[in-house]
Amino acid sequence: MLDIAAAHVRAGGLVAFPTETVYGLGADATSAEAVARVFAAKGRPSHNPLIVHVDGEAMAEGLVERWTSDARKLAAAFWPGPLSIVLPKRANVPEIVTGGGASVAVRCPDHPMTRRLIERAGVPLVGPSANKSGFVSPTSAEHVRREFEGAMVLGEGAGPGRPRPRSVDDILVLDGGVCSRGIESTVVKLPVAIGDGVRVLRQGVISAEEIAKVLGRSVEDAAVAARADEERTGGRDSPTGVTPLESPGLLDRHYAPRTPAFRFTASQWPEVLEALLDLEGEDGSEARGVVLTIGSRGVPVPHVRMIMPEDSRSYAARLYAAFREADELGAQAIYVESGRENGDPIWAAIADRVRRATAALE
Repeated sequence: MLDIAAAHVRAGGLVAFPTETVYGLGADATSAEAVARVFAAKGRPSHNPLIVHVDGEAMAEGLVERWTSDARKLAAAFWPGPLSIVLPKRANVPEIVTGGGASVAVRCPDHPMTRRLIERAGVPLVGPSANKSGFVSPTSAEHVRREFEGAMVLGEGAGPGRPRPRSVDDILVLDGGVCSRGIESTVVKLPVAIGDGVRVLRQGVISAEEIAKVLGRSVEDAAVAARADEERTGGRDSPTGVTPLESPGLLDRHYAPRTPAFRFTASQWPEVLEALLDLEGEDGSEARGVVLTIGSRGVPVPHVRMIMPEDSRSYAARLYAAFREADELGAQAIYVESGRENGDPIWAAIADRVRRATAALE
């Protein structure tokens, strides 16, 4: 199975691979032509950069101008794991990978199947979420298969006699089970000049506080600052595609189900019930809504309640699968209860994903 996938990567083809966060849509990160196939398959904006997946520090060092002492400390503490490290790139990283930017994000995923794939292919892999751009990230091989028509899933037993790609345009999917973390990696940008600070560009299960403890100095959470600025100004302009983004996951609409989705707080439950009663189908009949709640809440027929876990780690692992299940119910609207505001960095990362996937209930 891995030999088939590695050969497909070396030929310039696409292989969706499992990680502890979400499934990635992989291609040879050193080949601009292969990476272009990823952008085309996803319909991804060209200014939205990609994270490069490596099998360890040695491969990462070959992609950046200088593997700093900060990078070594973070890799020792968190790799393999859900932390992407941003540093200035070397010339062997095509500009298409970084969206035209001067820096590249690298990470070593905590999934042995994918690390073996990278080792056998002999090249680092770009790996944005294996779904159409802007929509729900996949946390299983089946999610990927449904996302891309004709994608071929390879399980552990794949070998002689199993389906093989016919051309580089085919997408192979490695089935490595369900992702354990469920939301994308933390992205941290490291300093390269005197006066630069350490900045978390995208929140994940590894917090700015944990990074600061390892490095022994303060770390700015740029995602928190951006939200504060948005609340102060009443919104922010969406990227135009001219200026490269510093990190994946910064577009206003991202991680979203295809069904219109709205977020609400516990205090807004009466408004949710009212919104459910007001739903109508195209023929004027009552339409179905799906409500993702934390804890037990009753909803009237024909609406559907999906109970989400109360702890942050389980909620994060469940979120994207729940979005997909809600989509498949053919509802007219999805309502998502916001997580706890208790200082837990994982709840903060969940809130970021939910905010980009939904509109506020008014």
